Amino acid sequence: MSSEEIDNGRYIPVEIRRAVLMEAGHACAIPTCQFPATEFAHIEPYAKIKRHDVANIVALCPNHHHLFDQKKAIDRKAIKLYKLKLQFLNRRYTKYELRILALLADKAAVVASGEIETMALIKDGLIVNAKTFETQSIIITNNSSGEKVFEDVFVQSFAARLTEKGREFIDTWKSSTKNLLDTL
Repeated sequence: MSSEEIDNGRYIPVEIRRAVLMEAGHACAIPTCQFPATEFAHIEPYAKIKRHDVANIVALCPNHHHLFDQKKAIDRKAIKLYKLKLQFLNRRYTKYELRILALLADKAAVVASGEIETMALIKDGLIVNAKTFETQSIIITNNSSGEKVFEDVFVQSFAARLTEKGREFIDTWKSSTKNLLDTL
């Protein structure tokens, strides 16, 4: 790694590299390859998005990385599908979350049952809370002093709406299966 890569932000942080390798089982993301992955490829070019994100990086062997980045023999859509298959294999999203996405494929918004149940979709930026319907508060006090030590509000139900990234995820998902619910 050159100092220029660090200065330009091209260095992928160790936590992200670890997550991408874990997702791929420390092997090339191309299912028929399984060569130990030693390189990371940005699905959308780093020069375009200027950030590192687990959802946009895939582990590839040097050969497949070259075929994707340099020769363009593997197109971006195929790499997105390989990444999507890894996410399904690793059960990144719960069945509940996948059903929400399936509904959002045809609807502008759906009622979701809370932040905890949809945490991965929210964290990955696939859905947003368009309107909170119900919340629940929690307050914890010290028994001896009566002093408040913790307070938080949790969203129990909300209108989930797709983000642009969520729409792209669904479009990629739809292109690999006739029925979104087939993968469930």
